[in-house]
Amino acid sequence: MNRFMKGIALTLMAGAAVGMIACTDNFNVDDSQEIAAVSRSVYAGTNGSVSVTEMNNGNLTVSYNAGSQKNFVRLYVSEGNGTGLVLANQDMNYSNGVYTYSLNHPTFTDDSEIYVGVLVNDGGVEKMVPQGSLSDSTSWTRITYGVETGSGSSEAEFSSSDKYTIVAKCSGKGLDVAEWSETHGTNIQQWGLGDNQANQQWILENAGDGYYAIVSVHSGYCLDVADWGTEDGVNVLQWDNNKTANQLWKFESQENGYYKITNKHSGKVLDVSAASTEDGANVQQWTWNGTDAQLWAVSKAGTSSDSEDSDNGTGTNPDIGLSGTLAVTESEAAAAYSSLAAPKDSGYVSFTFENVTNGKFKNNEIFIVVLYQRNDGIYYWGRPDGTYKAVGANEYCDNYSYTIEDNNGINGCRVFNIPKNTNGARIFYSYGSKMSIHGPENGVGVVFPSIANTNDPDYNKYYDWLEYTIRDDGVTWVNTTQVDQFGFPALITAYASNGSVRSNGDGLFTQTGVTASRDEVYAAYKNYMAAKGVSGDFDCLAEEYRIVCPGKSSKFNKNYLDEYINEVWNYWTTHSTTVRHAQGKFTLTSDGTNLKFYCTESYNPAMCSVGETYYVYGKPTTEQAFEGSGCLATDTKGNGMEPALQAWVCAALNRHVATSSDDPAWGFTSAPAPANYNAAYYQGGAANYYSGFWHSISTNNGLAYGFCYDDVHEQSSTTVVIDCQKIWVRLGF
Repeated sequence: MNRFMKGIALTLMAGAAVGMIACTDNFNVDDSQEIAAVSRSVYAGTNGSVSVTEMNNGNLTVSYNAGSQKNFVRLYVSEGNGTGLVLANQDMNYSNGVYTYSLNHPTFTDDSEIYVGVLVNDGGVEKMVPQGSLSDSTSWTRITYGVETGSGSSEAEFSSSDKYTIVAKCSGKGLDVAEWSETHGTNIQQWGLGDNQANQQWILENAGDGYYAIVSVHSGYCLDVADWGTEDGVNVLQWDNNKTANQLWKFESQENGYYKITNKHSGKVLDVSAASTEDGANVQQWTWNGTDAQLWAVSKAGTSSDSEDSDNGTGTNPDIGLSGTLAVTESEAAAAYSSLAAPKDSGYVSFTFENVTNGKFKNNEIFIVVLYQRNDGIYYWGRPDGTYKAVGANEYCDNYSYTIEDNNGINGCRVFNIPKNTNGARIFYSYGSKMSIHGPENGVGVVFPSIANTNDPDYNKYYDWLEYTIRDDGVTWVNTTQVDQFGFPALITAYASNGSVRSNGDGLFTQTGVTASRDEVYAAYKNYMAAKGVSGDFDCLAEEYRIVCPGKSSKFNKNYLDEYINEVWNYWTTHSTTVRHAQGKFTLTSDGTNLKFYCTESYNPAMCSVGETYYVYGKPTTEQAFEGSGCLATDTKGNGMEPALQAWVCAALNRHVATSSDDPAWGFTSAPAPANYNAAYYQGGAANYYSGFWHSISTNNGLAYGFCYDDVHEQSSTTVVIDCQKIWVRLGF
């Protein structure tokens, strides 16, 4: 998501997303292209390798073998303790697949320590080579000036708090737990990398002496040489992580940027059988021969670590530095499962609401209202015991507002049993007084609070809500939302029936929300807008009882996006790009008045046909762009294809990427989206910085619902659990 960078005394306008090393890249440095050096070192890390030469008389030359030209390759150098930048954001010189740059500095003396990092942008994906993040110069590779490390292999160091993909050079396919199995003894194979699949992600647990246990993020089991075998061809499988010698592996970096992975017990290396390039090919151990079947690219996965020190699950966003008062680490969340109330039976999911306002509101001052539909178009009030009643005409929620202290509310918690087969559902929580939600006069639907109406009876109240859907089979979608407003922080953790807090759907930590206190959020909001240079436009949204979205604020500039919208419509009159949607492939153009999507391939004939054109008729107003309404909510074909494409246009306008070619605006992806999709969002120009802010402070890598179509390219806070049993909601202030 949109991130601030700190720790460097320069403004560095570049993202820090870490991408995967492509096995087709040529990492071998052609020595004939290098200048003869007094001292030469090759430094390999999790993201590739660089060569450092000419280390004499204050000189330094850094080379990066990219194999082909990239969007940009920029050199960063810091001397001493990593706080004194010598060079930043310097474009390196490209020739014949290799980027180089030479410099001289008086602090470069024999045995002095220097930090070097190369920022590579390849198709929008950015990574620091050999390792580290742009925001922390001490995480770059550290060299000792004038000391040669040699160009052979060296032991690598990895962080046990990160997740990695391990990809075979011979095939470009990743190490994979077969059939997504959670059973020990399951085979390990190679398979084409999916979109951040947990069965293809690994935690490298440091076991000392240069050895690591290779632990599956999906199953928790580790790579194991079967039956303690020492012969060539012995199979590699997953087993309970005991850190025995047959489960420990040494990663030795090779000059070409790949790794040799050697088993401690047998001395054999990880090997793709017969150097196969096929999905499902077996992974085994074999005597080292240096072939491509035994070389592996190791890179950080697209999702950050879920350890206690990471942003994913701690509720602490390191870029803004908010300390989350609601924060629960993944291990703490997993441990809490047994203490949370179970549902009354298999037909329900239990919701436990906890008061974490630190004394600002008593248990009897927190009111909860549950509303849902049951596939009949009727709204129901939900009771804690799982029973429900249809919302009547002019019936207010007074008798269906439950405090945490009521009835069976114990230990500062309130438990609701929510029946399965519920949809279009919201749970409101208010502080200090009940809300005024009620049925309309005709008895059809529900009258929710009107955020834009200052005369609304709930306008001067603290309230917020979550949204969810639970299918008959227990598949559950749940999310916090800032689409309309932010009232106060809440943190949601969802649990599968086995207690897992890893989504069965996409492998992510099933936690969503904001963990910082309300005061901290308000202060961070002002700081974010100031850093973006848009305080004059967006500060007005921070009101006493809420931070309101721009589309529902009477104070916000109603023409804010107009110029950008005109720019977008005009741009596509002279340009075109391919739009890769889940339903088909389209060519995007404009006639100056309408956006046109011409279908060139159809994946779903019920929604789109080759040769057919789908439209955004006219231009949206600023308010319509923020709200996804007007011409961004029309369906002239009657099959849903135009609204689906209009949602993408809405998202691209809000994120200020609507004139981008292909990614990050127009490329289809499944959950979760890779880092290159969000790196360009909210980076300048007229954009929905209200939404950008929520992505900058929310848990689970900044997933948030900041506007109506924030689920485009899977950026929303929705978490999915296939067999959900319990949901834990921590309410803060």
